Order: sequence, then structure tokens, then C-alpha cells
Amino acid sequence: GIYNDNGNLYPSSLILDAGTVDTSTTGVKSITISTTISAGKLIWLVYVADAAPTIRSMPNAACMPILGVSAALDTAPGVGWTVAYTFGTLPGTFPSGATALTSVPIPAIFVRASA
Repeated sequence: GIYNDNGNLYPSSLILDAGTVDTSTTGVKSITISTTISAGKLIWLVYVADAAPTIRSMPNAACMPILGVSAALDTAPGVGWTVAYTFGTLPGTFPSGATALTSVPIPAIFVRASA
């Protein structure tokens, strides 16, 4: 799915629930969506799994530390959010109480823009 940012580096309102992707077989999974995102706008890509699929992940050091680092200046910058959620349709507003995603697996979710 895709969520707007609330202006404070936290997901807010749902832009798109992209539906279900079958993960019962191996290999790259892709879907086609059609939505317009304004240039210069921060959005959040999310996923919810109903099983334990193998998700390709990115090393923390390869990710933009958008949420900064702790006061201790450790090596685990915040690169996103994680929150417990029961599999199903994405909520209209991203759940509150998420914690910063600071360690692997950091899911590798990609988009391809078209002109």
C-alpha cells in the first residue's frame, strides 16, 4: 500500500491499498497500480503479510536514515516504521504507536514510475 506523510515523518492517510500479492511461489513479485503521486511529496510504502514469506531486504547502511539516529549516535538509524497489524485490508489511517525500523529485515519494496 501507499500512505501519505503527516508532515512529521509518519504515515497518515491511505492513498492506495494495492490488494493481495500471491507469495506461495518463489521469485520476484510485481503488480501494476495506477495512481498519481505529486513530485516532491514524501510517501510511505507498506506491506502486511499473512504468512512468513521470504522478503528481500536492504542492509541498514544502504537506506536513507530519514528518521535520524539516536542520541547515542549508534549505528542503527531509523529508516522507516514497523507496527503490529492483523492481515487484511489496510486501514484508512496508518496505525499509531509504530516504532522506528532500525534493523534488518528492512523490506525491499520498489516502484517504477511511468511518464
